[in-house]
Amino acid sequence: MKTRVFAVAAALVLAVLSLGSVAHAQNALVVNVPFDFAAGAATLPAGQYYVEQLSRGSVVMIKGISGQAAAAVAMTRPAEPKREQAKSVLVFKRYGEDYFLAEIWNAQEQNCLALTSARSRGKEQQLAKSGTPEQITLVAYAAPAK
Repeated sequence: MKTRVFAVAAALVLAVLSLGSVAHAQNALVVNVPFDFAAGAATLPAGQYYVEQLSRGSVVMIKGISGQAAAAVAMTRPAEPKREQAKSVLVFKRYGEDYFLAEIWNAQEQNCLALTSARSRGKEQQLAKSGTPEQITLVAYAAPAK
């Protein structure tokens, strides 16, 4: 448990230190999310976000745009998309009024990532006992280059 907490803390520190240069990287996505949602260990308010895979690894940073202080870092694993996507999308699972970021499909990079955060997954698993989630798909676009 201490190792997991340390890994998440280290990822957060890395993300905070690299916010300026990472947010506008070439494979960053921009998405407008019209609802509050859980991503990693954080709950983020509705708004516009940069979504960036850090260092081609298993960590994703989600950072608010336009002065929002909201940000999250989440662990991911490679996933197979349920169908081929021509556009970049973020897939959310909705249980009642609770939304959870589940997958990120980046059409530029031709990769699909599934979020693996234990904290938000625990709450999601509790809610899943009451029924099947609705899947919400939002189209994202490539972040403009600096």
